[in-house]
Amino acid sequence: MNIFDNLQLTPETPETIGSKSYTIPIYQRLFEWDSERITQLLNDLKGRQSSGKAYYIGMLTSTANNDLVDGQQRFTVMILMGIAFSEHYTPWEEFITNKDKNELRLKFSARPEDQEYLEFLIKQIKQEQQSPNYENKKMKQGLECIKQYLNSHFESKESKEKFAEYVYKNMTFFVTSLPDNYRQSSLNKYFERMNSTGRNLEGHEIIKVKLLHKLSSEKDFFTKAWNRITDMDTPCFRVRRAKGEDESGMKERIRKAISSDRKNPQALFDENLLNGFKETEEENASGSTIKDVKESEKAPAKNQSTGSGSHAVMSFSDFLLQCLYRFLHDKGKETGDITVFFNKANLVSTFEKRLLDQVDSQEIKDFFKCLVRYRILMDIYFIRILDGQGDYDYDLETPFLEKEDDVRTLKMFESMLYVNSSPVTYYQWFNTLMDIVDTDTPVEPDALFKKLKSMDDQTHPKEKLNYESLNYEDVDRYWFWRLDFYIWLNREDLFKAEGDDTSLQNNGNRRAIDVAEKYVFKRRRSIEHIAPQTPLQEDTLKLGKEDRDSFGNLVMISSEQNSALSNSIYQEKKARVEAFLDNSRSGSIESLKMLHAFTFNKTWNAESIKKHGETMFQILKQSYPDSDGEADTEHEPWRRIYFPTSDPPT
Repeated sequence: MNIFDNLQLTPETPETIGSKSYTIPIYQRLFEWDSERITQLLNDLKGRQSSGKAYYIGMLTSTANNDLVDGQQRFTVMILMGIAFSEHYTPWEEFITNKDKNELRLKFSARPEDQEYLEFLIKQIKQEQQSPNYENKKMKQGLECIKQYLNSHFESKESKEKFAEYVYKNMTFFVTSLPDNYRQSSLNKYFERMNSTGRNLEGHEIIKVKLLHKLSSEKDFFTKAWNRITDMDTPCFRVRRAKGEDESGMKERIRKAISSDRKNPQALFDENLLNGFKETEEENASGSTIKDVKESEKAPAKNQSTGSGSHAVMSFSDFLLQCLYRFLHDKGKETGDITVFFNKANLVSTFEKRLLDQVDSQEIKDFFKCLVRYRILMDIYFIRILDGQGDYDYDLETPFLEKEDDVRTLKMFESMLYVNSSPVTYYQWFNTLMDIVDTDTPVEPDALFKKLKSMDDQTHPKEKLNYESLNYEDVDRYWFWRLDFYIWLNREDLFKAEGDDTSLQNNGNRRAIDVAEKYVFKRRRSIEHIAPQTPLQEDTLKLGKEDRDSFGNLVMISSEQNSALSNSIYQEKKARVEAFLDNSRSGSIESLKMLHAFTFNKTWNAESIKKHGETMFQILKQSYPDSDGEADTEHEPWRRIYFPTSDPPT
C-alpha cells in the first residue's frame, strides 16, 4: 500500500504554483545538494528542452500548515534556479517571491540565519545588499554552480532566456498535503522514513495522475483498481478455497473474476470474489495518523520482495508496458520499435505518445479494465517468485489440485520462459499467455503447457537448431535453458541408463534423479568450459580449440560459480557435482547438462566430449514435435540416446 494513493495529486510548475508558500520545519536537515547533483539536474532539463515536454522533478509533501516535510532539497534548488534564471527571464521573480502574500516562497522558520542568507541572495539580484552577515556555503555553491552552467552551456542571451523559460514552464512536481490531524511525532517518523528510503515519484505514478485526469466519471473505482494492481508483491487473486468451497466452486469463482470487468466492474471489489481487491482499512480510515498507514519501502521499478509470500516476475512498469502493447495491438494501432516501446526509461513518453494524446475517456476506461483483467489472469496462470529460500523458488497456485504433475510441469516450463526473457522479450510469452487464458472458462495446466510450448517452438524453430552453431563463440543461451527443461522433464528415463562411472552405479543414478528433481531455473547464467581453456593445475588433457569450444564441453552456470571454477580441472568440477549426489551440498544444481556430463563420464577427453555433445543435441531435437504435432519418433526412446551413432549430428 502506498500512502500517496489516497491523496490528491496536482501537477505544478514554477509558473503555476500560485499563492502557495512553504516552510522548512526544524526536524529537516540542512540543504545538502552538491554541484555534481545540481549539474546532473540541469543536464537532464537541458536534454529534455528540445522536446518541449514536461520534466518531472518528483513529489513534494507538506502538512496542512504548509510545512514541507519532504522535498526541501529539490524546492531549495528550484529557488536557487529562480534567483539565477530571473536575470534572463523575469517571470522567475514571481516564483521566488510570493507577491500575493508579500513573502518569500520558501521560509526557514527555525533557522533564521538561513532565512536571512536566502533573503540576501534574492536582494542581490537587484544589488540591494552588497554583503551578507552570514553565508550558507551549500546555498552559495549551488547558486554559483547554476550561474556557471548557464554561462558555459548557453552562449547567447537568447538561448539562456529560452532555457530559463522552458524550466519555468515545464519543470513539474506534485504537491500532496497530509491531513491536519497528524501529530508532530508522527511527522518526524514520516520524515525519517521518507529520508531513509529516498522515495521519489515513479513513472507509473505520473501515468496514474495523467490517466485519471482524463476520466470524468468512475474515478474512485479506477483509482482503487490502480492501487491494487500496482502492488506486484500481493496477488490480486489467490487460488484458495473458501470455507466449504469445492474445486468446481473455486473454478466458478475464477470464471466470475475473469469476466466481471466486462459486465460489472464494481464486482471486482466483492471480497468473496477477489480477496486481493478487497478495500483495506487504510483506504477507508479518515482519522488515522500517519504511523498507522503503511507505505511501500520498495523501488517499484525492481522485483523486490517484502520478505514473505511471493512477488510477480515483472515490475509494475514492465506490466504496464505489456498491457499497453497488447491493448494497442488489439485496437490495430501502431506500437513502433519494440526496443524503444519496452524501455522503461521511456515509460511516460510512450504512454503520452501512444495513449494519452490520442484517445478519449472511454478508451482510458477500456485500458483500465484490461489492466485489471490481465493482472488477475497473470496471478492465476503464471508463476510468481517465492520470497526467501527453499527447495523451489517459484509458486503457481491453481484450482486444478488433482493434477499435481501437470501443474509442476507447467511451473517448470514457465520458469524456463521467465529466465530466458528480458523486459524487451517479455511480450513473446505475455501476449501468448493472454491469448490462451483470456477466456471465461478456466484453462487446465496441461492445455496451457502445450500451447505455451507450441509458442516457444515457433519462436525458436527446429530449423534454427544447428550443431555447428552451438559453440562457445556463437551459442544462444536459450538452447541451454531448453535443454535443461527437457532433461528435467525426462529425468526418470535419462538417468536410468548405466553410466561409465562405477562409483555412481546402483543408487548413484537414483541420486542423480533426485538432484534433477530439485532443479530450479535461475537467471544470471554464463557459458563456461568443462575442460578449462587454461587449467590452474597440471592437466594431462590436451584439447584443440574445436573440441574445447564445442557444445559437449560447455555448460551454463552462474557467474559466481564460473569465477570460482573457471580454470579448475575436470576432477575438481566433478567433485562439486558429486557433493550434490551424496547430499553433502544442499540447494539446486546449476545445470542439468552438467549433472548429466559428470554422472556418466568418469574421465573427460575428446571422445567423451563428442559423445556428450551428440547426446545433448539429440535431446534438443527430440524436444520438437514431428510434422503431425506428435512427439518426434525419428529417434530412439529417451533411455537409448546414450548410445548415439558415431556419425556427427546434422
